[in-house]
Amino acid sequence: MVLLNAEGKSAPQIAKLHKRQPYTVRDWIKCYIAYGIKGFNRKFSPGRPKEKRKK
Repeated sequence: MVLLNAEGKSAPQIAKLHKRQPYTVRDWIKCYIAYGIKGFNRKFSPGRPKEKRKK
């Protein structure tokens, strides 16, 4: 997404190519601008946990 943006593609164009929403593309680009490659690391796993957590 970032490379396509650097080539001049807009967020809506990139979103259509990757079947994502334009705001998702913009978020990834903002992360890259703010933190570089390290901005792509996630500290969490999206989605439902594999097993129920104990309280």
